[in-house]
Amino acid sequence: FKGTYEAWAALVHPDDLRRVQKAVNAATDGTGDCQIEFRIVQPNDVVKWILARAEVIRDEDGKSVQLVGVNIDITDRKHDEEELREAQKQLRSYAAELEKRVKERTAKLEDTIQDLEAFSYSVSHDLRAPLRAMQGYSQYLLQECSGTLSPDATVYLNRIFAASGRLDQLVQDILWYNRIARAEIKLTPIDLERLIHTIIQQYPEFHASKTAIEIQTPLLNVMGSESYLTQCISNILGNAVKFVTGGTTPHIRIWTELVNATVFLNFQDNGIGIAAEHRSRLFKM
Repeated sequence: FKGTYEAWAALVHPDDLRRVQKAVNAATDGTGDCQIEFRIVQPNDVVKWILARAEVIRDEDGKSVQLVGVNIDITDRKHDEEELREAQKQLRSYAAELEKRVKERTAKLEDTIQDLEAFSYSVSHDLRAPLRAMQGYSQYLLQECSGTLSPDATVYLNRIFAASGRLDQLVQDILWYNRIARAEIKLTPIDLERLIHTIIQQYPEFHASKTAIEIQTPLLNVMGSESYLTQCISNILGNAVKFVTGGTTPHIRIWTELVNATVFLNFQDNGIGIAAEHRSRLFKM
């Protein structure tokens, strides 16, 4: 660079020259100074980015006679900016691809849920209908033909009635589980003592004549879904009563404790228990 405008302009990249000349002319023809970023081509054809800052020197009449300034090599900064733009571009591309995948998988999930709902209704209709027929006919025979049935036949009919009732309940439990998995659970304050006493009163097998249930009061209140918590507690108490050694009166102890702002509802019974190797499989769902 030999100190003249022409020599300086000769170094400017051809694609940037027009823009540079326009900026210089605007500074010399106006009242401001010049600042512009552009590329230069060195004699070895290496391209560099330059930040040029120049002050316009004027004569007494205000005519520009000289540019005095400095050229700063900003090549590294420009490279960093380009890498940042490329990274942002890739990030936007990744985000768009991710959003597309999420939409596709959400659509597939919605289809799966619809299939599950259709299956659930099919289970409810197709399985429960013959079960209700078994219950109805066995109950009809017990009521209308009790005088002509042998004791063994009566026992068998009672077993058919009870077994079909249990299977019907299992079908309903499957449907309930499917609804729970999809439903939004709304939490409300629950009085555990009231809830557990209500559950005990509803099931004859939980009454004092058949089962000893010890409730260590007071039970702490909780936040939860009362309908789902009712089903959970009913199942736990039902298992505790059902799975005991023959001739043993079920004994169940219920209590709560507060640990780190969390209420634990505990059940202890004298049932047969579950072997350790089967627990993970049994409680997986």
